[in-house]
Amino acid sequence: MERQNRNAPSDNSSYPCRSFKNGYRNGPPQGRPYNMNAFNGDLSHSPDSGNFFRFSPPTDMNEGRFPKPLYGMYSSPLISQNDINLINEQFMNMNTNSSPRDYGHMRNNPVNGFMNNAHRNLLSSDSYSSQNSRKSSSTRVHSNRSDFTSDYSSSNYSMNSNSMSHARPNSRQCLLPSWALDSHGNLDSGVTVRMVIERGDLVKFAMDKAGCHLLQENFNLEDFIKNDKYDVVRERVFKDVIEDCHVFLNLCTNMFGNFFVQRIVEKSYPNSIEQQMIRNHLASDLPRLCLDKCACRVVQIALEKLDPALSSSLVDYLPRDDRIIKICTDQNANHVIQKVLKTMPLKKWEFLVDFFARSDRDNLMRICQDKYGCRVVQTMLEMMTPPENQHVGDHTRLLHKLMGAIVAKCHQLASNEFANYVVQHILSGSGSLADFRIMIIDKCLLRNLLSMSQEKYASHVIEKAFRYAPPKLLIEMFDEIFDGYVPHPESGKDALDILLFHQFGNYVIQRMLDICREVVIGKRVYSQVYTAKFTQWMSRMGYRVSREQNRLARFSSGKKIIDILNSLELRNPVRDDLFLASLPGSPGNTLDQSVTENGSWNRSPPFSASLHDYQGHFDFNYGR
Repeated sequence: MERQNRNAPSDNSSYPCRSFKNGYRNGPPQGRPYNMNAFNGDLSHSPDSGNFFRFSPPTDMNEGRFPKPLYGMYSSPLISQNDINLINEQFMNMNTNSSPRDYGHMRNNPVNGFMNNAHRNLLSSDSYSSQNSRKSSSTRVHSNRSDFTSDYSSSNYSMNSNSMSHARPNSRQCLLPSWALDSHGNLDSGVTVRMVIERGDLVKFAMDKAGCHLLQENFNLEDFIKNDKYDVVRERVFKDVIEDCHVFLNLCTNMFGNFFVQRIVEKSYPNSIEQQMIRNHLASDLPRLCLDKCACRVVQIALEKLDPALSSSLVDYLPRDDRIIKICTDQNANHVIQKVLKTMPLKKWEFLVDFFARSDRDNLMRICQDKYGCRVVQTMLEMMTPPENQHVGDHTRLLHKLMGAIVAKCHQLASNEFANYVVQHILSGSGSLADFRIMIIDKCLLRNLLSMSQEKYASHVIEKAFRYAPPKLLIEMFDEIFDGYVPHPESGKDALDILLFHQFGNYVIQRMLDICREVVIGKRVYSQVYTAKFTQWMSRMGYRVSREQNRLARFSSGKKIIDILNSLELRNPVRDDLFLASLPGSPGNTLDQSVTENGSWNRSPPFSASLHDYQGHFDFNYGR
């Protein structure tokens, strides 16, 4: 059963005829759900009570038919029997292709004299047409179009089930003039763009759904950019749309009109008076237009299609204070900033880098911690990263400036729901970002792997670091997890035990296993020393998993770890104590000591596992 219309009465008490509810006298027929939008009735006992007769027939008269006539459902003496017969006849003929019957005579009926403009507006209100207008973009059915057009097109009132209240006009309401409509109230197929322009109805068509489609599909490029400055089409478009700033901005913020304005911008003549006026109109209220869900599209297309000198000057009207944070973090305006970053030269948006990287303000954190702002920062990093082995002076300077602010806040960024994507973007980047990847791993992640692996968002950053770390840092990261923490003095658990059964840490273990597998099968080609280390770590992991196999098999993550190891058929996993005996410098070690020293095998003293509490918390004040 469909959920109830929130505007419908909650019980039968609102209806004079208590057996009537939801448009059916005796309830809905079997096998058919309630259609709350198909019919709403409210009959009053007196015209002076303020509750008038309300009738909202279906928009699409071919949608279906009611199973039985609705005779006898009206008890009010204000409705004549002729009107009841007319309404029932309309319902019984819903499957025909005939046009809707005329209800306009009801206003001339002495008995029904209370049916004024507001009641006629009700026949074309949102409850009348909203459901089916979303299904069909061109179908608009109204009763006696010539009588009702002037009334409901200028109405500022809408009625719900209980009252008549002031409301914003329905944006889906037909705004087309009567000359452009056929006998059914639809847009006539013979209407052309030139006819619209010559009759001066360009703005009306642009703000209507069907009319806007007509303008977009048939707007002739050749007619618009003719060199003849007195061309009728170009002159009227300039006069009706571009010349008046108020009309232009209203179209920019209109849900349909903005698409026509985009079309005008795309087809405008380069460096023409039209483009100059478009730029001036947008610059007059640029921050507000950027925040508007419709106008932001016009601003983006203007930045891309206008003459470079005009579009670049438009950027100068972006705010330089804290208002830019609102624009960067807004659902709509962030796309404008990204378009600026992608299309404008660096010198035009250098002020954004300076604003983000200010050390005396928390601007970077405020933007990175927003779900839209984090994408702006990622785009900025992409545009400041020159191709590999190429260093562009200004790009490199600004990249170092921004990265300095990011590295200083790396721990906070990595642990945030949205800011962690910025750190991941740097770790997986190429070119100049590879240098900063090493900096982030060395300065921020090493010595914090255990604690960050147990955090919901930071664990993603650790996974990305394992995947893209250079061999030398990768060895240090593996060594920290396996041997970098002294086991807990009471439980004897080390970092590997903790992460194996942690809800987030197990994903880090899976990534480490994937890396070991890639080294073993030759997908990652390292030196002999490094390959031996990964093989031994893989064996140690296999021994630990085999020891805890029964516990791991209870969890889906544990099953994945077991499957990875089984895929390599590790039949003789190495015990931890045997592995320690095989380390460089230990008795029985077969590796060349000189090669080992060149491989930078020396490690710092291990961390104490007693500093963490196995609940995802860790003391950051320990030494390496």
